[in-house]
Amino acid sequence: QERDTPFSHYGKSGNNFHQDVVNFYEGKELIYGYDDVFWFNFLKFTNMVKTKPLHQELKLYDEELDFVGIVDAIYKHDKEDEYIVLDWKTGKEKDEISIREELGFYKLIVDRTSTLPKPIKYWAMYFVQSGHLFFEEAKQEVIDNILKKISQTKDFIKVGEFKKNPKSCYFCGYNIKVGGSCSGDENV
Repeated sequence: QERDTPFSHYGKSGNNFHQDVVNFYEGKELIYGYDDVFWFNFLKFTNMVKTKPLHQELKLYDEELDFVGIVDAIYKHDKEDEYIVLDWKTGKEKDEISIREELGFYKLIVDRTSTLPKPIKYWAMYFVQSGHLFFEEAKQEVIDNILKKISQTKDFIKVGEFKKNPKSCYFCGYNIKVGGSCSGDENV
């Protein structure tokens, strides 16, 4: 079990929000009963997008790539016979390159696992802290770059050259600074 850090509440808050979104769409009682900006902005989203998601918190595995992804939601476009992969974000907004890359991973795994009768056409990220919706047609060049990145990462792992991202150590419960066993030294 990873120890709590001064930042653990961010992850817990995000997990709680995701669970209550599932409960909301399934007509179940909300567990955490949000009365905050996340829930206010989520309700704005539901007024804008009146359909329920086809899938929520969908865990998928691509055997060939040996790759797992958990897709927050898949919607069907209300005016087109097309699909949208959507990610809920409770944290700070990201730059468009990072948004596209993250959404590209979700599109890749949904398409490769034949979860839907045809490929995802659109991707979206909704930032519940700000109420900002990023929505666009999926871009093939992003998918191509992701496939290269997966291949390169596997190659680094095979030859033992895959290094920790020291920026992530700051948030990690295994970090020795919060009572864990890892020094945060990427050469460990």
